[in-house]
Amino acid sequence: MAAPGGSSDAQRRARNAALKDYYGCKASSEMADNDLYNLNSPHFNPDMYLHQLIKESSLTDLMDTEANIYKQIQSLDSEMQTLVYENYNKFISATDTIRKMKVDFKKMEDEMERLAENMTHITAFSATVSDTLQVRRDEINKLSNTHVMLKKLQFLFELPAQLKDAIDKENYKQAVEYHLQSERVLEQYGTAPDTASLQGLRAESAQSITRLVAALQDRLQDDQATPEQIRESVQLLLQLGQPAEALCSRVIAHAQRRLAGDLAQLTSQVELARAAADSDRPAELRLHLPKDVLEFVDVDCSSFLSNLSLFVTSYKELFLEPKSRCPEAASRLSDCVRSQMDSLLSAVDSRLSLESAAGGVAVLARALDRLYRRLQASAAVLPEGDAYVRAGMELIGGATERRCRQSLSQLCAHLQQSLSAVRQALVVPAPAPSSAEPPPLAEQLATFLGGLAEQIRAAVTDLKAFIQPELSFGVQARFRNTFCRQHVRETVVVGFFRHFVETCRGFCDAAGGEKTSPSVLLLLSRACRDLDTSTVHYLMNFVDDLLRIEDKSGLTPLADINSEVRAAGQQLINHFVRVQGLAVSQMLRKSVATRDWQHANEPRSVRSVMKRVVEELAMMDAQVGSVYEEGAARWEQHNSSDSSRRPYHGPGSQRQRHEWSSYAPSQVDSGLVANIQKLFSERIEIFAPVEFSKVSILTGIIKIALKTLLECVRLKTFSKFGLQQIQVDVYYLQVNLWRFIADEKLLHGLLDEVLGSAIHRCLQPALMEFSVVEALCDRG
Repeated sequence: MAAPGGSSDAQRRARNAALKDYYGCKASSEMADNDLYNLNSPHFNPDMYLHQLIKESSLTDLMDTEANIYKQIQSLDSEMQTLVYENYNKFISATDTIRKMKVDFKKMEDEMERLAENMTHITAFSATVSDTLQVRRDEINKLSNTHVMLKKLQFLFELPAQLKDAIDKENYKQAVEYHLQSERVLEQYGTAPDTASLQGLRAESAQSITRLVAALQDRLQDDQATPEQIRESVQLLLQLGQPAEALCSRVIAHAQRRLAGDLAQLTSQVELARAAADSDRPAELRLHLPKDVLEFVDVDCSSFLSNLSLFVTSYKELFLEPKSRCPEAASRLSDCVRSQMDSLLSAVDSRLSLESAAGGVAVLARALDRLYRRLQASAAVLPEGDAYVRAGMELIGGATERRCRQSLSQLCAHLQQSLSAVRQALVVPAPAPSSAEPPPLAEQLATFLGGLAEQIRAAVTDLKAFIQPELSFGVQARFRNTFCRQHVRETVVVGFFRHFVETCRGFCDAAGGEKTSPSVLLLLSRACRDLDTSTVHYLMNFVDDLLRIEDKSGLTPLADINSEVRAAGQQLINHFVRVQGLAVSQMLRKSVATRDWQHANEPRSVRSVMKRVVEELAMMDAQVGSVYEEGAARWEQHNSSDSSRRPYHGPGSQRQRHEWSSYAPSQVDSGLVANIQKLFSERIEIFAPVEFSKVSILTGIIKIALKTLLECVRLKTFSKFGLQQIQVDVYYLQVNLWRFIADEKLLHGLLDEVLGSAIHRCLQPALMEFSVVEALCDRG
C-alpha cells in the first residue's frame, strides 16, 4: 500500500516541478521549500495543513477555501491540457520538417555526384589540350619576348625625337616619363655590348635632358609662373636627380618674389592712406583714394595669406614629407615665413594706425575680425602658426587701443568746442537782478553738461562694437578684460575726466586767468560741482553696466575721480572770487589813489565809484545766483527775512552810530581802542576757500575789495573833509552790502578798520553827524 502512495507523490512532485519550471516560479517556490503548510512546497503535509485549516478557519472560510482550491485545480488542469496540445503540434511540425530535409539532401547528393563526374571529364580534357599546345606555347613565348624587345629598342631609337617634341610642346611631364622609361630599359640591357648606336642615343638623350632641366629651371625663375607650374617643375627636377637643397632655395626665392608683389600692393595702399590723411601732401598724390580698411583686409591681406599658405603647402609636400630629401628645408621655410609675416603685420599695423575716427568703429571691428579669422585659418598651415595668431591679437589690441585714444581725443576736442561756444554765448552782459528772462549762464551750464554726458555715452556705446559676440576676437576673455577695463574705462572715461580737470586747472593759471572770462570760471566751477555730486557717478555706472565690468580691482576708484573733480571745482570758484575781487579792488584802488584827500571839499554825496561798486556786486550776485543756491547767512539767525529795506538797522547799528559820531582823538586814544578791538575780534581770512553758495562767493569778493580799500586808505593822508567823505562812502557800503555778505560782523569789522585807518591818517579828525551821513546816503 505504501509503494503506490509513494509513487503517486513522486509523480505529483515531478509534475509540480515541471509546471514551476515552465511558468518561471521556481525561484519563488524555493523560498518556501521548508514550509509544510505551503501547497507549492515539496515538503507540503496535507494532514497538518487540514488540521491547521480546520482549527483556525470557520465553516464559511472552509467552504471558501474549498471553492478556491477547486477553481485552481480546474485552471491548472486546463493549462496542462493546453500545454500538451501545443507540444504535440510542435512535435508534428518538427517531424514534417525533418522529412522534407531528407528529401532535399537526397537531391543535393545526386547533383554533387554529377558535378564531380563533370569535373573529372574537364580535367582530363584540359590535360589533353595542354599536351597538344605545349610546343606552340613555347614558340608563342619566344615571339612575344622578341616583340617586347623590339618595342623597347624602337622606343630607344625614337626617344631623342620624342624628347625633343615633348620639350618643344612644353609637355615636360611626358618628357620626364620618356626619360625615366628609357633609363629602366637601359638598366635592363646594361650587360649588352655598348654599340655605337646606343652611345649615340644616350648622347642625344642627355642633350635633351639638359635642355629639359634648363627649361624647368627657367620656369622657376619666371615670376609669372603659377604655383601649380612651380610645383610640377620641382617634382620633375627631383625625378631627374637635381639636388633638393638647390631646388629648395630656388622655390623660396620664387615665393619671395611673388609675395613681394603682394607686399608692394599692401605698401602702396598704406602710402595712399597716408597721403589722404596728410593735407600737406601735393594734390596729385591725393587723387587716388585708398581702399577702406575692410577692403584692405578682405582683398590685399587675404590674397597675401592665401598665396603664402599655398606656397607653404606645396613646399611641405615637396621637401618636408620625404624628410631625407633636404634636412634644412624646415628651418629655411620657418625663416622665410617669419620674414613674410613680419612684413605683413607691419604693413597692416601701419594701415590700421592711419585709420581715422571718421571711419566708424563697426567697419574697423569687422576688418579686425576678418584679419583674425584669416590668421587663424592660416595658422593650421604655417609653421609656428600660433605665434602669428598671438602677434595678430597683439596688433588688434593695439588698434583698439588707438581707437580708444581717438575717442578720447574726440571727447577732448568736443570739450574745447563746448568751451568756445560757452565763451561766445557769455559775451552778452549779465542780466539785471530784476530781469524776468532766464539767465543765460544756467542755460549754457545745462547745455554744456548735457553735451559732455551725451558724448561720453555715445563714445562708449560705439566702442562696444569691438566686443560683440559675433566677433571672433571679441569673445576672448583676455582681450575683453583688457579692452573694457583699461582701454575704455580707464583710457577714455577716466582719462577724459582727468583731462577735464587739467583743463579747469589751466584756467586758474596766472597767465591764462587774465584772459578767461569770470563767467566761464563760474560755469566750470558749477559744472565740477554737478559732476562731483551726480554726473560722474552716473556715467561710471553706465560704463560698468554696459561693458559688464564687475571686478573693480586695479581700477581707478570712483571716489578718486570725484575728489579730483571736486578739487578742480574748488580751485575754479576760488579763482573766480579772486578775479572778481581784484576787479572791484581795482576800481576802489584807482578811486583812492587818484584823489587829493588833503584838499578835499566838503562831502555832498556818495562818490560815484561807490555806486559803481555796488552795481557791479549786484550784477555779480545775479550772475552767481543763476547757478548757485543762496546759502545761509549768519545775520538771518538774528533778523527776519525783511530783505526789501534799503538802510541797515540790524544789531550793532546803534553802536556804529555812537562810535562814528563820537570818534575824536581828544576824547579817546583811537590807536589803543583799535588794538583792543582787534584782540577780541575774530581773525579774517581774506583769501580763504569759499563754499559752493552765492552768499559765500559774494562774501569772498567783498572781503578782497574791502581789504584793498583798507590798504589804500592806510597809504593816504586825509584832511577833515577827506575823512568825512570816507565816512559817507563807508556808511553807503554798509547800507548796500549787507544783503550780499554771509556775516554782518565781518562786514562791520572791515568797514570799522577802513574808517579807523582813515581817522588815524587824518590831520584833523572830525566825523560828521550820523543824521547828516544818513541823509547824504539816502540822497545818493
